[in-house]
Amino acid sequence: MIFFIKSLGTILCCTFYYMQFLHLTSPKHFVTHLSFFSILLSTLSIFTELYCPYYTIPIQIISIIIFLKNTTKIPLAISVTTTTLAFAFSHITLLFSSMIVGVFFMRFLEKENHLFVQMIVFAFQLLIMFLPFQVKRWKNGMPFLYNDNYAFGGMLISFFTLITATTTTYIKDNNLSSLFAIPVLLICCFAFILYHYWQTNITKTYQDKLKERELEELQERNAKLEQEVIRLGKIVHKDNSIIPEYAYILRTFLTTNTISEKDTIYNGKTLLEKLDKLTEERKGIVHQQDIHCQQLPSTKVFGIDSLLAFKQQKAFKENIDLQACFSCDIAYLVEEIISEDDLHTLLTYLLDNAIIANKHKNGRHIMLNISIIENVYHINVLDSGIPFTANVIAKWGFEQITTHKNDGGNGIGMMTIYEILKKYNASFIINEIPSSNHTYTKNLTISFDNMNQYILQTNRPNTELSMLSHRTDLKIIKQ
Repeated sequence: MIFFIKSLGTILCCTFYYMQFLHLTSPKHFVTHLSFFSILLSTLSIFTELYCPYYTIPIQIISIIIFLKNTTKIPLAISVTTTTLAFAFSHITLLFSSMIVGVFFMRFLEKENHLFVQMIVFAFQLLIMFLPFQVKRWKNGMPFLYNDNYAFGGMLISFFTLITATTTTYIKDNNLSSLFAIPVLLICCFAFILYHYWQTNITKTYQDKLKERELEELQERNAKLEQEVIRLGKIVHKDNSIIPEYAYILRTFLTTNTISEKDTIYNGKTLLEKLDKLTEERKGIVHQQDIHCQQLPSTKVFGIDSLLAFKQQKAFKENIDLQACFSCDIAYLVEEIISEDDLHTLLTYLLDNAIIANKHKNGRHIMLNISIIENVYHINVLDSGIPFTANVIAKWGFEQITTHKNDGGNGIGMMTIYEILKKYNASFIINEIPSSNHTYTKNLTISFDNMNQYILQTNRPNTELSMLSHRTDLKIIKQ
C-alpha cells in the first residue's frame, strides 16, 4: 500500500506538470480517465517493484507517454520530451516532500507507521507541485518545449535525473544506506540545473517571439510601403498625362486670338478649376505623408503612447524634433520589470529634461530608444542640448537641484528619477558625446540590470571632475 501511494503521487504530479508545461486545458472526461489510469498503473507498479524493480520507472514513463499522447493529441516527439521532463520534476517534488516531512515532522510522527508517513509525503507532494506556477514568469509553463532545439537539453537533464532516482532502488536493495546521500545530492543538483534551464529558455523563447513579431511588423510595413509605391506610381502616371494636356490647353489659349471674350473667360475658368482640383489632391497627399512621417511608433501601452504623443507636441512647439525607436516589447517591460505609473513618471521627467536642455542650446533633436541588450532592458534618451553641470551630477539623488528655474525647474524631476531607479535597483549612465562629431550631445541611459550603478562617461577636464571626487558611488569613465 505504501508503494501504491508513492506511485500514485508520482503519476499525478507527472500528469499535472505535463499539462502545465505545455499550458494545456483538460480535455473532456480527462479527470475520470486519469483517475482510472493512475489507480491501474499504481497497482501495476506494486508488482513491478516486487519482481523487477529496475523496470518500474521505465514502465511508468512509457505508460504515461501513451496515456497523455492519446488524451491530449500532442505529437509523439513533444509528448516523449515533456513526459520525461515532467517525470523528473515529479521525482524532485517527491524528494523535497520527503525531506520536509523527514526534517520537520518525523519527531511528531510514529516512525513505525510508514503508511501514515507516506500519506503525509503524498499530501506535501501535491501541495508543492502547484508552487512553481504561482511565479508570474512561470505561469504559462514551458512553451519552448514545442521547439526541438530547446527541448533536447531538458530531456537530457531529466534522463540523468531519472537514472539517479533508479540508483536509489539499487542502494535500498543492497543495504547501502551510507551511500544514499549521493543520489539525493545529485538530484538536488539536477533540480537546480532544471531551474536554470527553465529560466534561460523562457527568456530565449520570449526573444524568439519578439524577433518573429518584429519580422511580422517589418513585413507588414513593407507591404504597406509597396501599396503606397503603387498608389504614388498611379498618381505620377496620371500626372504625366494630365500636366502635358494642361500645358497644351494653356499654350493654345495664349496663342489663339480668334476666340471670343466669352469663350476666353469660360476656357480660363475651366482650366483654373482643373488646376485647383489637382492642387488640392496633391496637397492632401503631402499632408497625409507628413502626418505619417511624424507619427511615433506605438508601445502597445495606451498611457505611454499618450504621454509620448503629448511630449512630441510639446517639443514641436519649441521647434524640437522628438523621435522614438523601440526594439522590444514595452508591454512586457510594464508587466514584468517596472510598473506603468513608474515608467510614465520616468519618461515624463527624462523627456522634459531633454526638451529644456535643447532650448538652452538651441538644439533640435531628441531620440527615445527602449531596447534589450544581453537580456537587460535599457531606456536611452539622447538629446542635442546642454550637458549637466558638475554641481547637478555631484548632488543628484541628494538634493533637489536645478539650473533651469526660469523654465519652471525645481529639481523634483531628477530626485524622482533617483528614487525610482533605487526602487528597481537600476543603473543610471550619463554618456556625454562630443557634439562636433554627432547630432546628439548626451545620452541618458537607464539600465534595469539590478546593479544600481551611477556612471559618467565624459571627456571633461580633470579640474572639473575633481568636484565629483567626494561622490564615492559615481564611476567616471574618461573617453
